[in-house]
Amino acid sequence: ARIAGGVGGGRRMAVPGAGIVLKLAVPEDPGAYDVLVRHPRVLRVVALSGGHTRAEVCAALGQCVGVSASFGRALTQGLAVDQTREAFDQALDRGVTEIFEASRT
Repeated sequence: ARIAGGVGGGRRMAVPGAGIVLKLAVPEDPGAYDVLVRHPRVLRVVALSGGHTRAEVCAALGQCVGVSASFGRALTQGLAVDQTREAFDQALDRGVTEIFEASRT
């Protein structure tokens, strides 16, 4: 609730009254960002992978209603320069699918 009270309340808003996107760590408590997701000034809450494995962050994100993924590092997990194009494409497709499914809540 403390964070939500400060959403857009600062003097540094580029456009007064504009909506914001919050990029935050995947919370340990699945409901931790509920008040932010419902806040009228918040356009989107996205979670960062924070160096955790894709499986860990997708499992945690799947429990967070209204929070989407912003998983750059987790997306590239399993990709290697020496993979065949087919293996690379399959690994990338698996990653995109896992992250998409976790973001659907």
